[in-house]
Amino acid sequence: MLEDFMRRQEIDLMLLQEVTHANTSMIGNYTAHINIGTDGRGTAMLVKEGITLTNIQRIPSGRGIAAKLHGIRIVNICAPSGSEKKREREVFYNGEVATLLPIANMGTILAGDFN
Repeated sequence: MLEDFMRRQEIDLMLLQEVTHANTSMIGNYTAHINIGTDGRGTAMLVKEGITLTNIQRIPSGRGIAAKLHGIRIVNICAPSGSEKKREREVFYNGEVATLLPIANMGTILAGDFN
């Protein structure tokens, strides 16, 4: 279903959260950059063949992946959810996410599941 949608809509770049397997050939004609974390879930970026992402960075928890595309930093995150994870979410935003954001002044797209 996802593959059909991506082809019909001619999607160039798709950002995914809650990814549970590292099958890099999940969708033909797309390159998958996947970051599965310690809890078995993660984030991913799917890019159409012919599009090259550079400076790919992953955080160990699997909750974030970032890359550069034509001078723009693209950051995909999946924050911890639930009221019992308030402290974990605070550490995530103030620590882990900050490591994915560009140091230099450049265009940035931040997307994902912010919970």
